[in-house]
Amino acid sequence: MKKSKSLKFNVCNLVITVSTNNINIKCSYKVKDKDNMRRILGLIKEYVDDYGDGIETPFDHRSINSMVREWVAHNNAYKVNYKEHQTCNLDLNYPQKWYVPAVYWLLSLVEL
Repeated sequence: MKKSKSLKFNVCNLVITVSTNNINIKCSYKVKDKDNMRRILGLIKEYVDDYGDGIETPFDHRSINSMVREWVAHNNAYKVNYKEHQTCNLDLNYPQKWYVPAVYWLLSLVEL
């Protein structure tokens, strides 16, 4: 069984908090390019692999592509002023209800 703990660090001028089954990215709306999102998630994964001491994260259950789709969907919601106080930051978590990945896929088809 994986350990429960949390890590807080900066990646590309973003404050990242990783806790059991959650990755929080403050001011995630500032990253607009999918390639940069993938790069940042890769750096987060490397950091967690190096310093996470066995913490269970969404990386253990989700693909980076699914996380990028969720990120794009959050950015789209932020851009149309939908719950800005929530959508300005991103929580990538696991588990998710069965329909959530489908909603994020749909909402990420177009980048606003």
